[in-house]
Amino acid sequence: MPDNLTLCQRCGTDIVADLLTVPALLAELAVTRAGQAKFNGERTGGRSAETPLPIRPTKGRTALGLFAADVAIQGDNTIARLSTAVGQWARLLAEHHRVDIPIGAPGLVQLVANGRARAYLPETSSAWQPTGRTTARDHTATTATLTRVDKDGNRHYRVSRRNADALTSPATAIEQAAIWLACHPLDLRRFDTAGDLASDIHKALKQIRATIDRPREPRQIGPCPDCGVELLAHPDEDGQLPAWVRCSECGAQQHVHTVMQDALDSIRNRLFTVLEIVRITAQFGEPIAKRTLHRWAQENRVEARGYLHTDKQYGTRITDHPVHPRDPRVYRLGDVLDVAQRDEEGSAA
Repeated sequence: MPDNLTLCQRCGTDIVADLLTVPALLAELAVTRAGQAKFNGERTGGRSAETPLPIRPTKGRTALGLFAADVAIQGDNTIARLSTAVGQWARLLAEHHRVDIPIGAPGLVQLVANGRARAYLPETSSAWQPTGRTTARDHTATTATLTRVDKDGNRHYRVSRRNADALTSPATAIEQAAIWLACHPLDLRRFDTAGDLASDIHKALKQIRATIDRPREPRQIGPCPDCGVELLAHPDEDGQLPAWVRCSECGAQQHVHTVMQDALDSIRNRLFTVLEIVRITAQFGEPIAKRTLHRWAQENRVEARGYLHTDKQYGTRITDHPVHPRDPRVYRLGDVLDVAQRDEEGSAA
């Protein structure tokens, strides 16, 4: 039955569902924008390449009003559009009730964390709930690994380090404002501009989903054991690699996990910088955060084996002392992997 509000009941329900997806979608976008790492094993020094989301130079004036060549990562404009719509609606609601938007309130921050975490649980979890409109698949669902079930029947899951970073980063103002708006479903439908704002939010979230679901680049997994040609594996829509891959040169079927493990074992004794180790571990499915590596180095859990220096006369080489103050330290990859394995075994225990 019509209630003479700007938005009908169905549209009101849809916008609440959209707003509740904001924390999960922004967390997944943060992971996606980190890029798809690629490993190049030709250099002893350990250079690796990275394929991030497309970047483009910004045209015209920057935010400071200056003409400059800057770059923008795909998704920046969409986030700005979403932030504008959510912020405008939140201010209207706050003025209507003559209250301040409770940014930073512990309860609101916790609701944001709940929204992020729900997207990272598998569908078999009792805490998992699909978010937003019905779609072919949940665009924010990321595989979590069941580690144990306690005596009370509670299931404990583990996500990758990179996903954990997205889950534990501070709640942003846009996430909190979106959740706060979703807590006022009736008030959302009252404003004259509700239709335009709802449309802006829906379009922005649709673009974010499209960014997250962009066509995935094939991943280099290592050389073919039979002919030595670099093998490529194509991730599925959930980012998972197939179990088997066919060599484009000799046609042999190879087990993906075995090829990747052999490739990783072949470079365990090589020396890499922190950034290279971050990219390599991401390529092999167990990303280690840069700050984690720095912490291990400060705690002397991994030992620097030298410094990476580049100059015009000798090119790139590893030295036993810093030739230049900015020369990065290099670490043995095997040392880092051993520490990561011990940490994982300790957490599981």
